[in-house]
Amino acid sequence: MKFINYTLKLADYKDKLANHKTALNYRAAARSFTQFVNTYLGKNDLELTDLESTLIESYEQWLLKSKRICKNSSSAYIRCLRASYRNAVKKGLCKDLNPFVTVYSGTDRTRKRSLDDKSLKKLFAMDLSHSYALMQTRDLFYFSFLAQGMPFVDLVRIRYQDIKVTSRFFRYNRSKSGECVNVRITRKMLMIVDKYHIVGDVYAFSLGINPYAHNEYSNALHRYNRNLRQLAKTLGLENGLSSYCARHSWANQAYRLNIPLSVISCCMGHTNEKTTKIYLASLAETEMHSYVSVLNKIYEPLWQPN
Repeated sequence: MKFINYTLKLADYKDKLANHKTALNYRAAARSFTQFVNTYLGKNDLELTDLESTLIESYEQWLLKSKRICKNSSSAYIRCLRASYRNAVKKGLCKDLNPFVTVYSGTDRTRKRSLDDKSLKKLFAMDLSHSYALMQTRDLFYFSFLAQGMPFVDLVRIRYQDIKVTSRFFRYNRSKSGECVNVRITRKMLMIVDKYHIVGDVYAFSLGINPYAHNEYSNALHRYNRNLRQLAKTLGLENGLSSYCARHSWANQAYRLNIPLSVISCCMGHTNEKTTKIYLASLAETEMHSYVSVLNKIYEPLWQPN
């Protein structure tokens, strides 16, 4: 059984399960490993039984030194290949020779992905009337920030009726975890929805895409991040700007304002803190909203419709 071919078939299977991101990661890892194998071994693929620790160690060094990719990216490729190999072992296609045991497969702490208070205020107050695309991107980022760090995937999927049914709050289930998140609505959040919603559209933000169609969503996210990078360049932000910065920034600013970690976790739909869950079981919804209002009062006045 050929290893790279098996990995690509596993990617196809992930696509059928609608695990498109995992499938993309598998294919990227397979392309990378194919290039390595072709360059150093003169082959296009290897038997599963050919995989051994010294080969994978050489691949890791090739990634880090020859391709000059960061340690986290190298680890991501290796994790995908390891998952494919383990799947083959589980299916009885080969014995487990532990070829990945000596290479790094963790995650190093990366550079900050959040904006400080000063940068947030500059971004939200920018006059972007010269560019509809940049203005829309900044406004969606602003909405995401005020919506307690709402991820882009959930932002584009929120329905218009879910927001307009009440002027106080709306709820959504996180795509990643399924957790229900309760968001307090501000006046300017409603203004942004009205600004970008087309009458008759199911979704709050009319971006001309089906947010559940993988290719359409991926293209929209790519455009969004590209525009965010342009905004970061304009502002001179050293660490850049991406869709997840809104989420990280909200969490950091909330923590800076002494909002309890348990409340932050609840507002962001986190699920992995047992102590937080115990505390949140008795946390009143009105108490949570009072904390969020403190942060909203600081940042909401900054945005002005262009």
